[in-house]
Amino acid sequence: MLEFDAVTDAQTADICAPLHGTVLPFDHPFWKTYYPPNHWNCRSAVRQLNSGTDSARVTPEGDLKHIDIKPMFRINMAERGLAFPAEHPYFKEAPEWVMRQGSAAYKT
Repeated sequence: MLEFDAVTDAQTADICAPLHGTVLPFDHPFWKTYYPPNHWNCRSAVRQLNSGTDSARVTPEGDLKHIDIKPMFRINMAERGLAFPAEHPYFKEAPEWVMRQGSAAYKT
């Protein structure tokens, strides 16, 4: 079980506030889209729960919030082993020599 854990204070984003407290199995499709970060400067996290005692806290399907987030953030980057999605400007606008050096460093 995973729980969406937004930092709830005066700076909590409208994107993350409604997702706070969502509890779902780790393999639920929700996490493919809403696993943080969900926007720039996102402070939310996901924490693992004890599936035995916390299974009663699962958020019912009808109560799930589907928030509109930018396409760049509609991905579970951790699941794919990424720091940024492949279409991010860091990859599209970087000079070729930077890409070569970065790829070489990543392989070591």
